[in-house]
Formats: sequence, structure tokens, C-alpha cells
Amino acid sequence: MTFIKKISIYLFAFTGIAFFVFLLSSGNSVFAEESTTAVTAETELTDISDVTLTNENNTSETDIPAADATEKPTAASITVSKATTAPAPTTAAYKRQSVKLKSVKIKKLNAIIKWQKMKDAKKYEVFLFKNNKWKKIKTTFSTKFTIKNLENCNTYSVRVRAIVKTPYGTDYSYFSEIRDFEINQTKLYSLSNASLFDRKKKVKRQSVSGYYTGYESGKYKGYIIIDYNYGTYLVKKSKVKTVKSAKVLSTSAVSQIYGSYRGWSACGPATVTILLNSEKKANVHKDELVRTAKRKHLEDQGSVTKNGGGMTSPKLIKLINHFGYNAKNLYKSSVRPSKIIKKQIDLGKRCLILVKYSGGIMPDSGAAHFVVVCGYKKIGGKLYFYYADPYYDSGGGRSILSVSSSLLNRSVSMKFSEPNTILVLE
Repeated sequence: MTFIKKISIYLFAFTGIAFFVFLLSSGNSVFAEESTTAVTAETELTDISDVTLTNENNTSETDIPAADATEKPTAASITVSKATTAPAPTTAAYKRQSVKLKSVKIKKLNAIIKWQKMKDAKKYEVFLFKNNKWKKIKTTFSTKFTIKNLENCNTYSVRVRAIVKTPYGTDYSYFSEIRDFEINQTKLYSLSNASLFDRKKKVKRQSVSGYYTGYESGKYKGYIIIDYNYGTYLVKKSKVKTVKSAKVLSTSAVSQIYGSYRGWSACGPATVTILLNSEKKANVHKDELVRTAKRKHLEDQGSVTKNGGGMTSPKLIKLINHFGYNAKNLYKSSVRPSKIIKKQIDLGKRCLILVKYSGGIMPDSGAAHFVVVCGYKKIGGKLYFYYADPYYDSGGGRSILSVSSSLLNRSVSMKFSEPNTILVLE
């Protein structure tokens, strides 16, 4: 009986071991392993912001197309990214370069732009900054382009970029640096009874004599474009003489008063008109400035009429401010006016100055008077200045006149009942 019990115990023990082995070989252990893996993945995702997606080509998260990069990664996406092949490269992998400008040269009213050839460039695009906006003006295969028929006395900006062939398709290079350049072909011409022609209407106007600023026309061969009153007109090249070596800024003289009367009245608004239109291309008329001065009560030397009245320089500054510009008075009793004025002209600025007629800048009788200095020249070792004078005469207003630096200094430095003045636009 004891023997049978022992056999039974042995059989039970063997059966238990077999059952335990069966449990180990069943799928229950796989489920437990998957559960452990899931917990591990969940633990890794607790700080998903620090995860960087990578693939076999070491493409980072920032190299993924924008549509994919905006989606927040999940555990599944991390598993798949390791198990699948890397995504196809995009144009983001293309390393952009900048076009390098070589030079900008000015020839009359044209600007010759050159740049370095760029590897893999198919074409180049040239952009010009004009009227407060960038405009594409040319697409070319060349590394040189000439911008023609630009406006005189204007500042422009240019930049270039390339259309590049890459392994991933067509792309653009970075823009080149911006290059600024100025067109200023202004010269001083002497006219003697020369006929004016209206460029727009192509009709003959009156004949004029005297000094005028202008430049050679690119469109109308054989003609000079001169600045006259509120417009520009054509004059036959054969009828003018160039004043050589004169440094002059484009400036047209505007008459104080139209009609047969000669006088000094409204020289303040007239010179402000010259200054704003010549330097800022403001396109304002003298009559508009006179009306504004009356409305704003700026006539501090009597109401402007045909034979009197006017404004002092502080009131002129207020008048300039009204039209959206700023001016300052540079006059200093300790510095010669000619030195101040020459420096400003070299900086490209015209000067509105107060002078004395009687015993001053002109031999005519009269009192204080405003003119605009726009250039200078050395003659026989002495310095002479050119100025636009709005004084009215039978010719419809004076043209540009000249005065020696010594007479200019004496006239500007005279004692006035109003502030001595050398006004410049800021």
C-alpha cells in the first residue's frame, strides 16, 4: 500500500511539472512581453518635445516637408520611421547661395549692371527699386544687363537673383546685396535766344537766354532737356553752350509774379517752390504756397501783394513743414557762408539763402531777398556760385545767375531786420 501511494505522488508531481512546462510554452508569455513593450513606448513619449525624428539618411525633423512637420509625432510614427526606408529628399536639401554683384556703372542715363556667374544657374532675374517698390525688369542668360533711359536726378536700387537647376528641380538663389546708384547728368548750359520745345505737345514755345541746368536727351537726339519754371523743355543742342567744370544741381528758376510788374513780393514762397520741386520732386505751384501762407497767417512782413509783403525764414520753415518736409537754418556768424554752402552742394543739397540787393548780391535797388544756390565753379582761382533768382523781369523771371564768393559772403552776412538764413532740406 505504501508503494502505491509513492507511485501516486510521483505521478502527480510529474503531471504538475508537465502542466507548468505547458504554460511556459503557451502564448500567455507573448502577451506579457507585448504589454511590457507598450509601457516602455508610453514612458518614452512622456517628453516627446525632445524627440528628434531621424532616418537612415540623417534627415532631421526640420527637413520634413511643411505639411508633415506640423503634425505632432506619435509612438506609431516613431516605430515606423525606424522600420521603413528614408523619405525621398526635397528641395529643402538644396544649399542656396547668393548672386554676387560685380559693378554698377553709369553712362549718361543708363546703368550697366554686372554680376558673377553662378554654378548651375539657368537664368538671372534683375530687379529695380522704383516708386517705392521692387519690379522685375529683365530675365536674362547673360551676367550683364543695361538699364536704359532712367530719369535724371534720381536714386535707384538694384538686386539680382538666379534661377538654378538643382537635383530636385528648379529653384531660386538668394538675392544679391542691394546696390544703390544715382543718375545725375546735370550740366550748366548757356542759352542765347534759344527756342523752347514742349516735349509732350511737341510745339514751339518762347525763346530764352541765360544760364539753365539740364542734360542731354537720350530719346531726342540732338536736343538738350533744360529746366525751365515748372517744367522741362527741349532745346536744340546747336543752340546751347556747355559751361565746363561747373558743379551744379538740377534747378529751375520760378518767377515771383507773372505779369508786367517787377517786384520782390512772394520771393519766400517762390524759393520754397524751387527747393521742394528741384530737390524733393514735390510738384507744387508757387500760388499754392502763397495761398497756404495766407491761410496759416505766415506772412510776418505784410500781406503778399505785387509790390510788397513777405515772410521771414522761421515762417518759411513752417511753410515747408506744412507740405511734409523739414528744413533747418545752417547760418553761423563765425563761419563764412560760402564754406557752408559749398559743403551742402557737395552733399547734393541746394541752399535757400537771404541776401541783400542794395549793395549786396545784385546792384539793383531793393531790400532783403531770397534766392536758391545750386552750384559753383572755380574761375581764375576764384570761387563763383550759381543761384536761381525768382525776381521777375520782362523775360518772365531770371534764369540761373552767378556771383563771386566774396560778394556772396558779404551779402549773406549783412545785418537784417530778420534772421540771417542758409536753409537746407533735411
